[in-house]
Amino acid sequence: MPTERGCMTAKLLFWDTEISHVISQHYGLWNTNIYPDNILQDWFMICGQWRWHGKRKIETVSLLDDMERFNSNSWDVRNLHIDDYHVVKTLRDTLAQADIVIHHNGDRFDIKKLNARCIYHRIPPVPPIRTVDTLKEARKIAAISSNSLDYLAKYFDLDCRKIKLKPGTMQRAGLGDEKAIKEVVRYGRGDIPPLEGVYDRLLGFMKSHPNLNVYRADGDRFRCPKCGSENLTKDGHSYTNAGKRRKYRCNNCGHHPTDPRTISAGGLR
Repeated sequence: MPTERGCMTAKLLFWDTEISHVISQHYGLWNTNIYPDNILQDWFMICGQWRWHGKRKIETVSLLDDMERFNSNSWDVRNLHIDDYHVVKTLRDTLAQADIVIHHNGDRFDIKKLNARCIYHRIPPVPPIRTVDTLKEARKIAAISSNSLDYLAKYFDLDCRKIKLKPGTMQRAGLGDEKAIKEVVRYGRGDIPPLEGVYDRLLGFMKSHPNLNVYRADGDRFRCPKCGSENLTKDGHSYTNAGKRRKYRCNNCGHHPTDPRTISAGGLR
């Protein structure tokens, strides 16, 4: 069940990036070690896309959004020079506004790729933010045959699925084909709805999701720490050496939260 949009004050950001291939010279196609000196053009960021939790619009940035830089690029394989500053700076500034960033394999890939290009362009790092990686979460809590975003969307029978790219599109985009870049942007936009859908389905099972209650001004009111919902059903008690605590079932995401306040003979303390 989708999380309740607009029920929280934490700023959640779903995002993804698309990068180019590395162009290199090498003799073989199998089991080949390529020396750094053989790289003709290192990878760069073609585009990025994101949507704020509770919003309808998917926003994007690509090389084509700064045509002055795009036209100054050299796409000739003999003298390649690609300037992705605008893409990198926009993504960095967008992530800096978020409290929690949600991505699929983003801890290992997207965040580190963004950091690499920020360092290259002398752009300040993204301030410390909390992340939820749906790939990591799926691996931790379930034994699904494949944890790729496309397979998870299919396995969960989501209405939204990843868009397929025609063969060669990414290669052409990496060589400056404007039509191909637009196709890659469309492909990237298509990753956001299944990312949100997978996140919603996994949410109630997640063990390490940030507690959304800490982002609210009215922190005394108990809500589901995973999705922020007040639609809770009492579900018995848990017991500690200090006493017992009220357990609930969230009717929105399915999580089973426990009220941290201890019940004593006089009520909550």
